[in-house]
Amino acid sequence: MKGQVYFPQECAPEIELALVAGLWHEPIRLAETLRWLDLDSHLSQPYLRLVVGALARCYSELGAVDFATVVECLRELGQLDECGGVQTLDTLYEARWYAPLFDLYGQFLRSTALRRQADPQALPPFFSGGMGRLTLNKVGLSPHYIGSARIAGHSYRISGWGKDENIDLKFYAS
Repeated sequence: MKGQVYFPQECAPEIELALVAGLWHEPIRLAETLRWLDLDSHLSQPYLRLVVGALARCYSELGAVDFATVVECLRELGQLDECGGVQTLDTLYEARWYAPLFDLYGQFLRSTALRRQADPQALPPFFSGGMGRLTLNKVGLSPHYIGSARIAGHSYRISGWGKDENIDLKFYAS
């Protein structure tokens, strides 16, 4: 992930659902996703943690993650009822997800987990807020700081002046 992107404190459950549905339908993504996905900190819904574990087990043991195989795996592990039964799994299996947004789903989950660790009360908005970075301008004297930001879906170049505790900023649409 290039730079940190901030998202709502708690990801919508639909984001978690879409990520797990994506893993179920494209299990080739499992290995890469499991390198960064910490089930406890990235998935707030316990049944999704169990499903991801079953997907990983089925894929590594059988090379297949069809609906019946995953249900049987959870049944044998005694976790089918914890997952809400076959109907809940069917809802998950049929959930809508959009393949080009799979990486964004992961960014939502990673960013949310990082913020929970740093400041559980922080709620920086994604769609209406944003963030940027200023660095010391080593090339010229003015402006003292230069940088960029993405705020409410718009990109800006930033210039900053001031050497004490107050910095004046100017934003330019980019």
